[in-house]
Amino acid sequence: MNRHSRSHAFDVLKRVLKARGMTYADLADRLGVSEPTIKRLFVERDCKFSRLESICQLLDLSVADVLEIAERAEDPALVFSREVEQALADSPALFHFYLLLRDEMSPGEIAAIHDLDEADLHLYARDLERLGLATIGPTGHVTPSSNNPLRLAVDGPLQSLHAQLNIDFLTRTIADSVDSPEAYITLSRRMRPETARLLQQDVTAMVTRIAKLARQDRLTSGQEELQTYKWSFAHGTASFASLFSIGPHPAKKRRQQQSTAGQT
Repeated sequence: MNRHSRSHAFDVLKRVLKARGMTYADLADRLGVSEPTIKRLFVERDCKFSRLESICQLLDLSVADVLEIAERAEDPALVFSREVEQALADSPALFHFYLLLRDEMSPGEIAAIHDLDEADLHLYARDLERLGLATIGPTGHVTPSSNNPLRLAVDGPLQSLHAQLNIDFLTRTIADSVDSPEAYITLSRRMRPETARLLQQDVTAMVTRIAKLARQDRLTSGQEELQTYKWSFAHGTASFASLFSIGPHPAKKRRQQQSTAGQT
């Protein structure tokens, strides 16, 4: 069971304890361990599977029940303060380093790809820790403080970096679509606004489904089995007249140049 599933399992167990009027001390007494031990388990959200199974049995639950309930839970969005967004916007490399950590890449892997040394890794990790975005362990291991979905402020300092990231992704996806036509799909149609709103509801449902299936994979699969995929959805009225640029016809421009040359 991976870290993500354990975290949500302990959220479920906390709700069960509260609903049954039980304290950590009550649970510790029934398990025959100390109260600090139980508190540490719930703070760290981590334990051996056998311990989790013992807790579930004591509460007359199965581990499968707990994981099923945990699977239905939604991850609250991670929202940065304005100050944190500004600090990351002032250092795009730090923002990119943070995104790669959230993408389950180790500092060593990041260093190998981007030709960084130990000093670089330490400085980036230290900057993230100061912002409250990561924790540096005793052995130097760097862990993001949260892997919940990230939501940036629409008018925030990181919007330009976020926009460029998506532009780069789309540019690469369009290039790759030569070999994988299904990778990039774009279309425009004339329709009533009511129809567009109906279709947007379908897109919203699709986004929810993507999040649910990805969450199920994280709960049931090892990191080595997972790959990162990205979808970008955009919709709105397409005012082609303002999107397109049409200048004077080249032939007209040539005639004007020839006429000017003839006058001289």
